[in-house]
Amino acid sequence: MVRLVDIPCFGASTVVWWRKRTWTCSEPSCPVGVFTEQDGQVAKPRAMLTTRACRWATEQVRREHASIAGLARQLGTTWRTVWTSIEPILTVPPPMSPGSPA
Repeated sequence: MVRLVDIPCFGASTVVWWRKRTWTCSEPSCPVGVFTEQDGQVAKPRAMLTTRACRWATEQVRREHASIAGLARQLGTTWRTVWTSIEPILTVPPPMSPGSPA
């Protein structure tokens, strides 16, 4: 079971519990041996926020000029958790909307 922070719902912080499946390779020459289910649509590997929460937080910073501390309060987590999740996304420039000046 993996605990992931998701976007707030009705003003309350939300947690998603993801039951990840784990497989064992029965082939003796397998270099991995044991591996765990991954789904980038739910969360990145080793993430603490869902993909949806990262997208939401990024939009709050870009459009509403929200603070990381304020987002952390809304999500019910720490500043560091929010920042380490969205900082790589914020370093990529947002896509240009049609009709915007170049």
